[in-house]
Amino acid sequence: MAGIPCTIIITLTDPKLFTLEMAMVVMKQCFRYGNPKIIIKESKIHVTLAYTPRKDMLDRKFGNLPLKYTKLNAISEEEVKLFEMAKQTFSFSLEESSNDEGEPSASS
Repeated sequence: MAGIPCTIIITLTDPKLFTLEMAMVVMKQCFRYGNPKIIIKESKIHVTLAYTPRKDMLDRKFGNLPLKYTKLNAISEEEVKLFEMAKQTFSFSLEESSNDEGEPSASS
C-alpha cells in the first residue's frame, strides 16, 4: 500500500489555538518526502502524496495536534469534491481495520 498515491484531508478542531497558517507550516515539515502538494481549500488542508502512509505513522506525526484527518486514495480534484459532498450528506466511516484480512473484528 505504500506505493499508492493518496490525498489526506486535514480539518482543524481548534482553529483559534492552532491556526491554518500554523498548520500549513507543520504539515510542510511533516510531509517532506513523497513529492507532497500541500494546499488550503475551504479552511481545510489537502496533502497529496505519491505514497500512502500507514495510520500509525500519521498518528505519530500528528501527535496531539488539534486536528482530524481523512486519508483517501483519490487524487483528482473532482474525486475529492465528490467525497466531501458525500461526507456532508451521508454518515459513514473510513476507519481501517487492524485485522490483516481487512474484515471487521468480531465483538464479544
